[in-house]
Amino acid sequence: MPRLAGAALLTAAWSVAAPPVGAAQQVSASVDAGIARVEYDGFLPSGAASVSPAVRVVSDNVSFTARGTWLGFESGNSSVQALVAGSAFTAPFGGGRWRAEFSGTAGTSVYAGFVGFAHLLGRGRLHYVGFERGLWLAATTGRTYLNDEARPVRALALGVWSGSRVRNVALSAGTTKVGDTSYTDVEGSGYWRAGRFELEGSIGARGGRGGGRGVYGEASTVFSLTRRTGLTLAAGRYPTDPTRGSVSGRYASIGVRLSTVSPQPLPRTDPAWPRPPVLPAATTGTNGHMPAAALAVESSSGGARLVVVAPTAGLVEIMGDFTDWQPVALTLVNGKWRFDGRIPSGLRRLNVRIDGGPWAVPLGATIVRDDFDDVVGAIVVP
Repeated sequence: MPRLAGAALLTAAWSVAAPPVGAAQQVSASVDAGIARVEYDGFLPSGAASVSPAVRVVSDNVSFTARGTWLGFESGNSSVQALVAGSAFTAPFGGGRWRAEFSGTAGTSVYAGFVGFAHLLGRGRLHYVGFERGLWLAATTGRTYLNDEARPVRALALGVWSGSRVRNVALSAGTTKVGDTSYTDVEGSGYWRAGRFELEGSIGARGGRGGGRGVYGEASTVFSLTRRTGLTLAAGRYPTDPTRGSVSGRYASIGVRLSTVSPQPLPRTDPAWPRPPVLPAATTGTNGHMPAAALAVESSSGGARLVVVAPTAGLVEIMGDFTDWQPVALTLVNGKWRFDGRIPSGLRRLNVRIDGGPWAVPLGATIVRDDFDDVVGAIVVP
């Protein structure tokens, strides 16, 4: 266990100190500091101060997160936690609707300098992604450690979601076995963002043997004070986590978040709505447009429809503000690649990708730079 704990801490330290690698990479960092009222089941309530730094590195189809947390209690005891996690997605397959994800996490926690936990987990997940909806099936395996005692971890889970990056709901069910402990969780969650407010909440129920039972739920909000500072509020009850060594309890907290980008909740994983980076468009003989694709807006009985003419393509994907910058595979109909989702009228921004290549601006769209200084195409939808 000490070797695993040291490896997790070294990886977290490297992730903070290492420079960006690659132009398509996006790096964000934040620090949360605040005070909380904590009541672990079976213990007296206690006040606590907390500091939690985090860093996230995201590139096309790959992400990496490192996070640490220090809690100082009224008793004078303290708890230190460290976590690193990474995931990678395959290219779309099965008509562009399916993707596989492989991820891993390693973490450690120490309370009062003598009780130590660590875990090392790997997960495979299969996603089906539609327009503003999807589902996934996941399997997890690994080991968890209490001081020098190791126990195997096995888990299966299924989830469905609907919405976009700014408004979504999800439902999942999973069963977990940690040594002789086994339990099943059913959870629902939601996320909503509007203006300066971001609100996230979840509710769940657990049954089983050795992992506790009952209903639990949490809610948190972030209010952006400036572009890089925010006020955080959170409260709830959470269940025991035998994998990471945490005891069930309830809490309420208030704090401040400092970040390198606009304040937002810590990275979400179930499900994930990453914003893929946009690469500069190809430039050969097309004034910066993608030479192999031409976009048009056609009228239909249901309103405007986007189509892309790309004769040599085997797969065409589009992403834009009308898909919340999520890749959507187009459907080939009568020699044209058609977007079947709804297109709101007005000025729309988008990019197109052919056969898994770089995102670029198709012919028929005006090349502009968006709020992230990325190269995108602009069109007017009547």
